[in-house]
Amino acid sequence: VNSVDWSPEGSQLASASYDQTAIVWDSISGEKVATLKGHTDALRGVAWMQKGDSDPETGVGSSMLVTASDDKTLIVWDGATGQPLQQLRGHDGGVNAVAWKGDQIVSGAGDKSVIVWDAGTGQQVSKL
Repeated sequence: VNSVDWSPEGSQLASASYDQTAIVWDSISGEKVATLKGHTDALRGVAWMQKGDSDPETGVGSSMLVTASDDKTLIVWDGATGQPLQQLRGHDGGVNAVAWKGDQIVSGAGDKSVIVWDAGTGQQVSKL
């Protein structure tokens, strides 16, 4: 396991691993909820983000997560279904780090670049 992150409401954890998968876990029971497959090399990072407002009765909102991989890509996943939503390409080296804030994703890679992405469109906002 290379990276872990809590879901926005804290009921789940996600882990990113060398085996090219991310696993979503129930944080109370420890049961595996989903295995996310789509990368072709080791995963280096995972980050959750809540989208939209939380349900006023349950406090739970819909969420998405993003994984970073040595295959030079990031994949954005639907946190409820585990389905891939989009794949982000733009790095020339393995992606080592990822973070999510608001409507932007930021990633850092072995090619010494940092890319800021628009989470909604998957387009690059800037490359540092």
